[in-house]
Amino acid sequence: MRKSIKFNSNSIILLFSFLIGLCFISCENFLKGVETRKQLDKAIEYANAPSYTIKVDYAPNTGLVKSPAGAEALKKVTDTFILSFEPAVDYEFIRWKIIDLSNQKELDNGDYLLVDSYTSSETSCTLVKAPELSMKLCLYPVVAERPQVTNYSPITSGVCKDTTIQIIFDTSIDEDSIYYTNDDIKELKGQGITDFLESEIKGKTKTYAYKKDGVTYFKNIAIINQRTNKNLNECYDAPYFSNKNTISIPANKNVPLDSFTQVQVTIEKGVFYKVQFGQDNYKNVTMSGNKRWMFQVNGKTDEDAMLISEDNGEKLFNAIIIYDDDEFPLKPKSSESPYPPTGSDQIKEINYVKDGYKLKLDLQIEDINNGSGPMPYFIIKVKKVCDEYYDAYSTYSMDESKKEFNIDYSYYT
Repeated sequence: MRKSIKFNSNSIILLFSFLIGLCFISCENFLKGVETRKQLDKAIEYANAPSYTIKVDYAPNTGLVKSPAGAEALKKVTDTFILSFEPAVDYEFIRWKIIDLSNQKELDNGDYLLVDSYTSSETSCTLVKAPELSMKLCLYPVVAERPQVTNYSPITSGVCKDTTIQIIFDTSIDEDSIYYTNDDIKELKGQGITDFLESEIKGKTKTYAYKKDGVTYFKNIAIINQRTNKNLNECYDAPYFSNKNTISIPANKNVPLDSFTQVQVTIEKGVFYKVQFGQDNYKNVTMSGNKRWMFQVNGKTDEDAMLISEDNGEKLFNAIIIYDDDEFPLKPKSSESPYPPTGSDQIKEINYVKDGYKLKLDLQIEDINNGSGPMPYFIIKVKKVCDEYYDAYSTYSMDESKKEFNIDYSYYT
């Protein structure tokens, strides 16, 4: 007896849905299998790919490579590794340079190696392309030596109250080290600063200081009373560059220092020069730390007359001329008596020295204020007359417009 199987509509829909689901599962498994196959192929390709040595080289005594270990990495294409260089205290990191050691040529970032942030001393690096057989890839940290103060003055006790402060660096310094830029001023105004001091420096108006609560603040320069910590910036005029590596800070004669003040000068580490790399890229190279020193002023100024010490009412001043190792008393052209005359409080004009003769001065100078001694030099001003010729046996600076030059001579007390 034949039995008939009957399907209702619900059963047919259920069966059809099952078959469709089965089809999708099969397709998904197939696609996963394809993707897995691709990943497997890539893994096999990577495993069989060659590795390349990447070196990190640097100038001696400029710092230390922290990564990769041993300043060398063995990497395959697509590998990424950490690149880290710690510069020595006297050096500033500028950028990473990629070179081919086989010919010392610089390579563009991204051609073979891609440095993620090439102006950062610590960053990541990826080998993006296999180098040619003859190539030797190398990463090189470019550094710049930080500026240093090589000399400064004054440094002794008993200097005049109106003595100019000078700081000499071992390299040219950027003028924005001591003058406030537009960005600086904008930031200061955001802090409520409104009183800015300007000065005409070589034909340009420069903002050299600002005032807050009545106190003057220079940029990267601080001058204080060493004993009381009182700000003394107002006792000095606008700093300026005597030359590219020398900063001069003249005294403000309208606000003189108190007599015998101990002055502490600090040149802050923000002083810098700029290093250019590429067409429009610059980096500021700052000092490694602050430079600080102290000096003490006396009660006098440079405009005060030199005091010639007295001995039994006579001034202890002697001037002679030397010719062929013979010494002769120095006499003015129209007088037989030694010059300057007894009783003179200042050294006045010495009118006549024979051609070929050397001038020798012997002075005893008394400091009547604090006994710390006078400055270890004095200046002789010699006026050029017509076509006369002068030989200077010491350092001098000529001013052609005035037809005179200054000679610094040492003396001993």
